[in-house]
Amino acid sequence: TGDYNEAKSAFEKIITKNNKIVAAYDWLAKTHEKMGNNLEAQRVLQDAVRISPKAILRQRTLGNIAHKNKDNVTAEYSFKEAVRQGKHSFFKSPSDYTCLAKVLVDKGSPMESLGVLNDAGREFSGNLEASIQISVAESLAFKKLNREEDAGKAVQKAYKLVATLPGRLPVDIELDLARALFLTGDEKSGKEIV
Repeated sequence: TGDYNEAKSAFEKIITKNNKIVAAYDWLAKTHEKMGNNLEAQRVLQDAVRISPKAILRQRTLGNIAHKNKDNVTAEYSFKEAVRQGKHSFFKSPSDYTCLAKVLVDKGSPMESLGVLNDAGREFSGNLEASIQISVAESLAFKKLNREEDAGKAVQKAYKLVATLPGRLPVDIELDLARALFLTGDEKSGKEIV
């Protein structure tokens, strides 16, 4: 119902009564996010991860919120855990690899980023949506390395793959593609996507 203060209070009471109920931490973190308290959401998720570190979805969520908070150390660790735990999991996702790659680019490690994306390419070969995500992330790494031609080729590959998709991409992937197109100088195509 949008009563986030009441929800926050309820989840805090649950945690006070039994601090091992990690679902309460997850929901408390979501509540903090809704309230615009991203740093507090991250702190709550870090507490939950200390209690239950082998939860790929929680690691992914922590990675995303830490990246929003520009805490690249925590984001890197969480996405690496999500990738490691996802190797043999139903919850394995190409976004764990591409998010880790973006964090590494932000940290100034674009070569390591390309290595992660190479692993993702092997892990998700034949997955069209994953190929698009990987190509977009590669373009950002190449851009950071000042390899403009390679960055342009990677983003154009992604743009061409989108045309072969039977449906639409998730909005966050479309926005990443538009951003990559703008960064590589193809403003017309970027505007079309936006």
